[in-house]
Amino acid sequence: DSSKLGVALATFMFHVVHGLFLIACIWVAMDPTLSPRNKGFGSPFLTFYYLGALSVGYCSGYFLLLFGGEPDRSKRLPPHVRLINNAITGIIWLLLLLVPWVLVYRNLPQIRMTNGPMLKQYAALLAKGLPPQRAVLLSDDPRRSLLLHAYSAQTGKGKDYLFLDTASLVWPEYHRFLKKKYPRLWESNPPKGIVQSAEPLGLVQLVSRLAATNSLYYLHPSFGYYFEFFYLEPHGLVYKLNQYPTNALFAPLPSGDLIAENEAFWATADEQALQPVAAAVTPLPNKKPGLIESLLKKAHLARESNHDAAILGGFYSRALDYWGVEMQKCGQLTNAAAHFERALELNPDNLVAQVNLECNKNLQAGQKSLVQVSKSIEDEFGKYRNWDQIMGENGPFDEPSFCYEQGRVFVRNNLYRQGAAQFDRVKTLAPENLVARIWLSQLYIVSQMPGEALKLVDQIRTQANLLDSVRTNRTELLFVEASAHLALNDLRGAEAAVRATTQEYPGDSGLLATATQVYMKYLRYTNALTTIEQELNIAPTNMNALVNKGYACIQIGAFEEAIPPLTQVLTMDTNNYSALLNRAIACLRANKLAAAQRDYELLQKAFPTAHQIYYGLAEIAWQNKDTNAAVRNYQLYLANAQTNTAEAKFVSERLKQLKPASR
Repeated sequence: DSSKLGVALATFMFHVVHGLFLIACIWVAMDPTLSPRNKGFGSPFLTFYYLGALSVGYCSGYFLLLFGGEPDRSKRLPPHVRLINNAITGIIWLLLLLVPWVLVYRNLPQIRMTNGPMLKQYAALLAKGLPPQRAVLLSDDPRRSLLLHAYSAQTGKGKDYLFLDTASLVWPEYHRFLKKKYPRLWESNPPKGIVQSAEPLGLVQLVSRLAATNSLYYLHPSFGYYFEFFYLEPHGLVYKLNQYPTNALFAPLPSGDLIAENEAFWATADEQALQPVAAAVTPLPNKKPGLIESLLKKAHLARESNHDAAILGGFYSRALDYWGVEMQKCGQLTNAAAHFERALELNPDNLVAQVNLECNKNLQAGQKSLVQVSKSIEDEFGKYRNWDQIMGENGPFDEPSFCYEQGRVFVRNNLYRQGAAQFDRVKTLAPENLVARIWLSQLYIVSQMPGEALKLVDQIRTQANLLDSVRTNRTELLFVEASAHLALNDLRGAEAAVRATTQEYPGDSGLLATATQVYMKYLRYTNALTTIEQELNIAPTNMNALVNKGYACIQIGAFEEAIPPLTQVLTMDTNNYSALLNRAIACLRANKLAAAQRDYELLQKAFPTAHQIYYGLAEIAWQNKDTNAAVRNYQLYLANAQTNTAEAKFVSERLKQLKPASR
C-alpha cells in the first residue's frame, strides 16, 4: 500500500515490533520466573540468550537512529512529533542506565553469596567430625567429596584421607586409578583386559578389609548393600561405619554421649552456617515492600534462592532429617520435631521431613499411627521417581506406612537387615499392625535367628488386640512358626504348631498347603506326605498336592508310589511339565526304562536345552547298554549344564569310561 495512510501504518507497526522485541529481550535478561533458565532449559537456550543481547543492542540503535538524530533543516517537525522523538530517545537512554542498575540490584547479592563462605563452612563442618588419624571416606555424591578434598588440601590434611566414590567402585578403571593414587592403601588392581563391572559382594569384602586397618566414614547418610554389614554412627555431618555386633540384627540406638555430641554440633552449626543458608534458600518477603520491589514483583521478577545455597540446604536437610529420625527413635520427640522443621526450612521440597514431622505431631499428641498401604504409594513422591532418589535426596522415613513400604523395597533388593529394621520400626510406631511383625519374623529366620522369630510369634499370640488379625493372617503365621521350629531342628515343635492350627481351623486347605510347603522346604518329606494326604482327603483332584506327593515319594525312595499321583495329574493336564519330569525320574528310578524314555522324549521336544532331560536319557541308554546314545546324551548334558557341579564331574568320568568303547 503506497498511500500515505498505508505507509504510516506500516512504519508504525515496524516501530511497535522493534519495541516489543526490545522490551521482551530485556525482560528475559532479567531472568523472570518464566525464563528458560528457571524452567530448566538454560543450556539449550544459551544461544538464544546471546541473540537476545544482540537484539537489545540492535533495537536500541534502531530507535536512537530514527528518533534521536538532528532533523533536516529543510524540514520542520511538528511540535508533537518532536515531543515523541525526544520521549523515545529519553526512554532508550533511561533503559541504558536503568537496566544495568536492575541487573546489579538483582544479581550482586547472589554473586556475593556464591563467592561467600558457605561452601567453606560446609566443608569445615564435614571435617569437624573426622578423626585426626588416617581414614577412608566414602560418598555416593562426588560434590561432597570434592568440597572436603579441597578443604583437606587447603588445611594440609589431604594425604590423611582416602576418598572413595562408591558409585564408581563398580568400574575396574576406577580401581586402577585408586591403585595409582593410593598404592599403599588400595589393594584392588584389575588387569586392563577386565572391563566387566564389580559384583556387590566383592566390593563389600574389599571395604571390609579396609575397615580392618582403617576408620571408615560416610559423608552423608545412605543405604544399600554396604549397610547390610555396617551401620552408621553419626558425628555431625559425617557417619562412622561400624560393623554390626555379633548376633545382632539391628544397629544400637545412639548413646547419651553421642546424642549430646550431635546436639551440640547442630546447635553450633545452626548459628554459624544454617541460618544464612536458610535465609538464602527461602528469603522472607518484605512486609512493606518499596517501590522497586513492587515494580519487580509486577514484572514477575521475584526473588529467587541462591543455587549454591539450595544445594547446601539439601545437604544439611538430609543430615538433619536423619538425626531427627534418630532422636525420634530415642523418644526425644520435641528435639526430633525441631530437626524436621529445620530440615524443611533448608529444603522446602524435603517430602521425607514433611512426612516425618506429621508423624511426630501424631506421636506427641498420643494419636495412633496406622499403616495405610497404597497400591502406588510412590505416586506421592512428586518430582522424585523412586525410593532410591527420594531417600538419597531427603533422608530416611520414620512414618509407619512409608517404613512398611520401604521395608518391602529393601527385601525385594535382598537387603534383609535394612528391611528388618524398617519392619521393627513399624512394630514400634503402629503396635497393632500384624503384617509387619510377620515380615520381621520371616527376616529373623532368614538371618538365622529363629529363636527371635518364635519370641515374636509368642508376643503376637498373647496380644489381645491382634487376635482378629491373627485369624486373617493365620496362613502366614503358621508358615513363620513352623519354619522357625524346623530351623531350630525342633520337629516336634513344628508338628505341634501345625496340629494346633489345623485343629483350630479344620478343613482349611490353605493351612495344610502351607504346612506342606514348610516341611518340604526343610526336607521333612515324611511329614509333608501326612499333610498332603489331608489335602487330598479334602480335594482329591488337587493338582499341586498330587505333584507334591509324587515329588515327596521320590525323595524318600518310594518310586512306585510316586507314579500314580503324577499320572493322575497328567490325565487332567497333559502340559504339566513338572509332573511329567517327576514321573520320568520316578520311572527311571523304578527301573521302568521304556516309560521313563517316553516321558523324557516328550520333555525334550518342549525343552531342547534342559540338561536334566539329557542326563535322564543318558542314564536310560547306559542301563540299556546303548553306548553311542549314552555318550551322545552325556555330551549334550555337558553342553547345557554347569560344569562345576558334582553331577557334571560324575558325567565327565562316565564319558571317559564310555568313549573308548564307543569307538
